[in-house]
Amino acid sequence: MKHQTINKLVNLLKPKDRRSIVEWAESKDGIDFSLVPSYDCSYPRHFSIALLPFWEEPLNNITDRSCKEQVIVKCTRAGGSMSILETALRYTIAVDPKSCLYVTGSKDSCESFFKLRICRGMKLSPMTAAKYSRSRVYDTQIQFDEMRFLATYPGSRMFGKADSWSLILCDEVSAYMSTESIAALRTRQVTVPFSHLILISSPDTNTSRNSVDDPIWIEFQKGDRREWHCKDPKTGNRFVFKMGGRKGKQPGLKIPQDAKDKNGKWNYNAIRRDVYYLTPDGTRIYEKDRMAVVATGIWIPTKKDLASIEPGRKSYHMNAFLLPWYSLGEIGAKWIEANQTSKAEVRSFIMNFLGEQYYESRVELKGNEVIYERSANYQKGDQLLELDEFKNKYKEVIDNYIEKHKNKQNVIKNPVLIVTADVQKTNLWVLSRLWFSTGDSYLMDYRSVPTFDDLVDYIDTVKPSYVGVDSNYQDRRVETLDYCYKHRMMPMIGAVAKMKNLLDVTEIDPYSGTRYAGKKKVNQIMFNSSGFKDILFELISDTRFNGWFIYQNPSNQYVNQLNSERKIDSKWVAIKSDNHSLDCEVMSLAIAHHIGYLNPAQGE
Repeated sequence: MKHQTINKLVNLLKPKDRRSIVEWAESKDGIDFSLVPSYDCSYPRHFSIALLPFWEEPLNNITDRSCKEQVIVKCTRAGGSMSILETALRYTIAVDPKSCLYVTGSKDSCESFFKLRICRGMKLSPMTAAKYSRSRVYDTQIQFDEMRFLATYPGSRMFGKADSWSLILCDEVSAYMSTESIAALRTRQVTVPFSHLILISSPDTNTSRNSVDDPIWIEFQKGDRREWHCKDPKTGNRFVFKMGGRKGKQPGLKIPQDAKDKNGKWNYNAIRRDVYYLTPDGTRIYEKDRMAVVATGIWIPTKKDLASIEPGRKSYHMNAFLLPWYSLGEIGAKWIEANQTSKAEVRSFIMNFLGEQYYESRVELKGNEVIYERSANYQKGDQLLELDEFKNKYKEVIDNYIEKHKNKQNVIKNPVLIVTADVQKTNLWVLSRLWFSTGDSYLMDYRSVPTFDDLVDYIDTVKPSYVGVDSNYQDRRVETLDYCYKHRMMPMIGAVAKMKNLLDVTEIDPYSGTRYAGKKKVNQIMFNSSGFKDILFELISDTRFNGWFIYQNPSNQYVNQLNSERKIDSKWVAIKSDNHSLDCEVMSLAIAHHIGYLNPAQGE
């Protein structure tokens, strides 16, 4: 009888090892990083999931037959390769033998990783060491008695080979893979029952590619988008560590303004000493307590429509706030330093520390789903301040505003309704948005009306405080200016060329060239279209202090027209022909800035 057959029969008679991956890794015959001093590990000791508790669920998913695919977006130096991929491989060899494919970057990195991490790492466990000693190694392949292992890379002849694999481990996906190569890998699973695919990566900072085209983010969107929700130490409510806002009461990492010297320069020692994290419930978390709070976390899906996800597909996102080797002080200092240095450094921080998406000026949208995420708990046609949720939320804001301005004449009321209209050849697109003095705003209506008379009727019905009308449609400019003068509307023009200011107000003659010339005047707003689009898309992406919201179930027209342009090489370029809701929202933003309800420099 062949030796290989005897081994298989012996293994069949052995009692099955039913330990989970974590249980095995923490056991005496599991993983001990101190066994190989030359192995690249910052913590040379026995494996303990308590160090990085958020990796336990992804590890246990590997043996869960209901989970067939995991996508993990992480910050750099998160221990993902070592804790997830390499641990999964060692467990597979030691406890649950099955064919395994490891995909990394180039040929050089593949060969180096195979030698220094895969082969050298076999000695970290007595079980893998014993099996490795009986194996045969060819190039970057290992043939064990009970399974085969291959390390490869995209572009390799072996990468395209039509073999099937039970476990496929893909490292640093952003740096070398594409959606096409990932699709090719999925075909390696179709004939294998209970196969498992893991895609893990931090965003690739070495390319100018926008995050919308980054394969790790494309794949992440297909999953349930899990975030690590920790418990607030005082209230018990769950929250996610995010960078948030440096100032005010918004949750996030707080860097005291007095961490500056008398010349206004940042004192990095003071930043590291005084920084703290503010939860949504207002609880302060200092560095000494941070890891205890992180340990209370659980993974919670954040995608709203879970029914739309292919069964068995999970996705995860984590950042540097969860790691013991990055302190709050270091994160704060690196953020300030990046902002003081260059846009490139800010981009690098966002990707390396936060593991987040980055777009040109942080304003491009991933897709329509980002817009839907701005939906608040109200319907089109609702009187917002008659709903308890919003009446209670803004009562103090309105009362404080009235108190502050009670002795002033002609004060702007709070809130204000702003109506904007985009003029077309045969109709007008009309949008109304309610603005509060805090910079928060809510979409109230979006519709098309046939004529200017219908616009006037609409204005008489909703009674807005301000109305702005696009006056740049040349074939209807005279008509537009005539209606603006007669009905106290503001003509508006979006400037394509660079402007010194975000907007300028000039007095023009609406009847120039007619017999009424010189007798009547109207104020026209010329605004920096590109600048306000930058601000709008930051609002939609929820990267500003201001809250920007839309009602539930907006029309497809509104959403598609809003996501109709993309910023390429610092210029906004149309990707869809209809952009009317985008134009209306930009005009509304310009008016809100004009009346002081939005501060573009601070977003508050």
